[in-house]
Amino acid sequence: MIQDVLTRFEQYNKEMSPLGDAMDGTKLQAQLQQYKRIRITGNYILPTDIVLYEGMTLLIDQAVVSMAGNIALRGGELHISNSRLVRTSNSHRAGINVHQCGSRVLIENSVIDCAYYGMFLRAEDGVVSVADSTIVRTTKGAAIRFWGERIHVIRCHFRDCYSAESGGALMLRGGQGVVCDNVFEQCEAERGAAIYLSCDIDVTHCTYHECVPKDMPFVRHWRVGGCIDKKGIRVQKERKISQCTAILDCSLEVATGAKLTISDSVIYMNQPIVCYGSLEMHNVKMICGQCEQGDLIRLDHAAFAVLQHCLFDGRNRVGILRATGTRVKIAQCFFANTKGGRAVYNAYASEILDSTFSYCQGGALYMQGGKVIR
Repeated sequence: MIQDVLTRFEQYNKEMSPLGDAMDGTKLQAQLQQYKRIRITGNYILPTDIVLYEGMTLLIDQAVVSMAGNIALRGGELHISNSRLVRTSNSHRAGINVHQCGSRVLIENSVIDCAYYGMFLRAEDGVVSVADSTIVRTTKGAAIRFWGERIHVIRCHFRDCYSAESGGALMLRGGQGVVCDNVFEQCEAERGAAIYLSCDIDVTHCTYHECVPKDMPFVRHWRVGGCIDKKGIRVQKERKISQCTAILDCSLEVATGAKLTISDSVIYMNQPIVCYGSLEMHNVKMICGQCEQGDLIRLDHAAFAVLQHCLFDGRNRVGILRATGTRVKIAQCFFANTKGGRAVYNAYASEILDSTFSYCQGGALYMQGGKVIR
């Protein structure tokens, strides 16, 4: 998709009507109505709101733009390349608002400075792609708030992004997409200092510096709604979850032949994980949330399961692991506060190494063969 963005930029650079170094944007809406495709370069002031309707495209290329107004998309396209945008007014909560299906926002190699006047982008529909860009000094909500069709945020740097709600830099509530190779610095929010997700979008290879809360830079909240239907999440192939705080409010099933890997994360379990495939967990803290009975993890004739350096807390409500017909390897794990079920039940020919069981009501282990080694 990024290559597609670059191709579009090159094409529009050649074909669009340039406004050059214009200093007054009051006539921009009329020019868009007339020419449909407009390119802005050089220094530019946008004092009023503009709307990009279907068939309209605005390209901001190698420009410095002062935004007192708002850019709204109702089916049109906005392309920002090699430019700097600075908000100079709080007339709108977000500087860019995407309202309608068919709208596209494509941003590459640019700097967005919201100067603490509000959010950068709010999208309730459409497609958003942001690559190799810097977004700084946002307030009044996440820098990018999205529940549209598709979003890509790749190799970006977010700094000084503040929200009194969830997600300082990114709040993603729906759609599909990818968030990868980003840096989040000094971001702050109530939940998810940098990122808050309540949809099923992959987040990989991101780093967090001086974000608040320090232990919760990335919160993933799985719940029914958006792209997650009432059947919950079903892992069909391979899925990796890492470096996040997760809240599981819907069912999560790993299909036969599929694999789920969870690492370096904290998970609050309001629903169990059911696995028919493979499960690996490394450096995970799993805590019972609103589960009232049963077990946090259910393995049903799964291929295998590996639990290493993990902590499991049943909070005196549930058991931890039911492993029917499944070989399990458990190493350096801590199981605590189980009730109504064993910490590990019905494991088949399994290995348990250097693990601790504390306050396990009803017993710690029930195994069909295998070995337990200190």
